Amino acid sequence: MTSGCVETESKLAHSMTSINTDTVITSTPSRKSPDTNELLLDFNTLSPININHHESINLQEEIFELKKTVSHLMNLINNKPIVTDKGTQVTTCDASTQTDDFQILANTKPKTKVHSKNVERCIQSTPDVNNTSKSYSQENKDKRLVNRSQQQKISRNFNNNNILVIGSSLLKSINTRDLINTRVSTNRGARIIDIINIVKDTDIRQYRSIIVHIGGNDISNGAPLDLIQENYESLLYLLRSKADMNTNIIVSSVPPRQDTDVEPVNKVLIDMCDYFNLQYIDHSKCFYDDYGYVKKTLYQRDGIHLTKMGTMVFLQNIDQYVKILKLSSNNDYCQYCGERGHDLTTCRHGKPVSCFSCNSFGHKKKFCDLYWS
Repeated sequence: MTSGCVETESKLAHSMTSINTDTVITSTPSRKSPDTNELLLDFNTLSPININHHESINLQEEIFELKKTVSHLMNLINNKPIVTDKGTQVTTCDASTQTDDFQILANTKPKTKVHSKNVERCIQSTPDVNNTSKSYSQENKDKRLVNRSQQQKISRNFNNNNILVIGSSLLKSINTRDLINTRVSTNRGARIIDIINIVKDTDIRQYRSIIVHIGGNDISNGAPLDLIQENYESLLYLLRSKADMNTNIIVSSVPPRQDTDVEPVNKVLIDMCDYFNLQYIDHSKCFYDDYGYVKKTLYQRDGIHLTKMGTMVFLQNIDQYVKILKLSSNNDYCQYCGERGHDLTTCRHGKPVSCFSCNSFGHKKKFCDLYWS
């Protein structure tokens, strides 16, 4: 018995020594606030170890508590409400964070879940994409139609009066039906100061080109050249300030007159156009013949106002600078015979004919009343 007990105690001592040398006792460091990912990582990397019975029980209890903690955290994450841009609360769950016995499913794709109690509210709060698209499309279409209508209205107003010819009664014989989108403002006996007052009360922003023909009456009334220049400059400044910045302002020279010399005024107008960088229309060559005499057929009996033929010559000269005449051969008066539909190069007479009524050259008797009217 004694030797058996001794042998038994010897074996027990040897077993305890073996346990003490082979057993590795590890303790989990305390954490104030354990992180979920760290706990999972520690658990997954935990290798099998030889532990005694009491330590095994302690570790199992700790692992159980950790499971409960992680499970609680996962439930909080899965049930956390999210407020959408429409004010609807939905709950989302990322499948990549779900675990099966704490083994992370790395290959699982994220999914979005909507709780059944929020489905109805989500459907009600989500706009109908098709209806919304149709609504926006219809709204944009209506806006385009309105904008197009406004643009067409502005375009019509602009095109109907995009050229303004303003001046004295020298313009009275102009027939606007022969012109393209041109308004003619004829002012009987007007001087430069009168045109200034008219422009002050007129909206001229819609005109693309403004042709000014004034100054003859100032010369006839004996106005000093300095005053004419000063008033004309004031008129140009006013036109430039009231017109659109892209409006082309054109100065028309004063045609020859029997009652006064117009050359000094025209020289002043040329200098002003150079200074203001404006176009200048020179009419002098149109109203003189090859011998330097004024073409009487272009003037009425007063030697001041133009006949209908003179008016057409006047407009044809302007048309070389600004396109105002309609493209029709009927607008041209032949200066040899007064007929329309041809010019000097194709006239069968080949030279100016003499009127049997007034003995003037450049028109036939049947046009005499027309030309002197």
